[in-house]
Amino acid sequence: MKSLVYADIRKALETAISSNPTFKDWNYGASGISALLDALAYNDHRLGYFAKMLLDESFVDTAHSMPAMLSHAKRLGYSVRGKRAAVVSLDVVVTIPDSVVFASTAISVPRGTKFRGANTIKDTRVFTVLDPQELVETDPEGTNRLFKGSVLCHEGSVKTKTFTTDGTTLNPIYDVRDAGCDSTTLQVFVAPPASTQEVQLKRAAKPEDISDDTHVFYTAYDREGTHKLFFAQTYEAGSTVRAEFLSSSGSQGNGAVKFAFAKGTAASTIDINGFTAVTATSAAPSQGGGDAQTIEDLRVAIPLSWRRQNRAVTSEDIKGIIQSDYADLSVVNVWGGEDETRRRYGKKMVCVVPKTTRVLSLAGRADIRRILDVYRVPGDEIIFVDAVEQIVDVVVAVTRSASSRSD
Repeated sequence: MKSLVYADIRKALETAISSNPTFKDWNYGASGISALLDALAYNDHRLGYFAKMLLDESFVDTAHSMPAMLSHAKRLGYSVRGKRAAVVSLDVVVTIPDSVVFASTAISVPRGTKFRGANTIKDTRVFTVLDPQELVETDPEGTNRLFKGSVLCHEGSVKTKTFTTDGTTLNPIYDVRDAGCDSTTLQVFVAPPASTQEVQLKRAAKPEDISDDTHVFYTAYDREGTHKLFFAQTYEAGSTVRAEFLSSSGSQGNGAVKFAFAKGTAASTIDINGFTAVTATSAAPSQGGGDAQTIEDLRVAIPLSWRRQNRAVTSEDIKGIIQSDYADLSVVNVWGGEDETRRRYGKKMVCVVPKTTRVLSLAGRADIRRILDVYRVPGDEIIFVDAVEQIVDVVVAVTRSASSRSD
């Protein structure tokens, strides 16, 4: 069979039957045999379609459905990437009048502190502090005290999912259903029954890192909007599992350049010591945000991961990790410091050009370091360098109109 198209199959059947002298002059359109040809052609069309579909979905190179691609990823040990939050480094300044009594020389910026995008009236993007940071006092300005510092924020809001263990399931699995979940920000805590003393679990880079004697969890993208949490231990019945993560808008978080402090309620602990005279500026736009991997993304990423075999040692290993896990990426190149003109042994040189801008920001560099830390890159120090030039292949097509004339 040369074609799976119904009309082509029917025509081929007519041609085959007409070669028989008995049916040589038969009127196929006006006779009862037409119904038989229709049934045969339809049957061949459906059987051929399903046979081809099964074969196509059996290989990474030809799979066309997300469930099949996710199955290939699971079988080959590749962790599919969901949404990734954009990051931005904000220069935050808190102004305190001398009339306000404040004895400390530093101000804490707690986890959960929020800044909002102020690029337009309708900019609803929120940028959240994930790791507690500090602003330190600088030279006073007139009658005011100034506290300044660089604060790393991720686009999105912190959300929490809780589960209660039944105590009988060996290595329990739970679903975190949130379309915006950035799995790299997941923190998991377990508390025994009737206790508030939580134990924070460590994240495993791959399922093989989970062992029964450690408090470890592993997360994997299961389907659109769902991540699965895998645990090493069977916890006592009634224990509370709390998963805390950032829910992000992905690529839509890129490109924010203006920000304003989003003060919490009067009773909120997610605030900057109750102060409201807060300004936030950024030298670079937010970047690094990305959407969940598509089928075409996985077609490239899964073979790269398989060749890497979960290593994070060579330059190609590190390049593959960045390609798979850092979403806002146009070009990436990694090489050893020993290849530099002035040799720099023990260094890995990383050059990343984002989609949204030519230069990788400090916040983007911090985000890539956080991604690589999960893989425990041994030995070499990561050094980021900016692209000096980019080589672009330009294809020019010239079309001559029918009315044009050349002498």
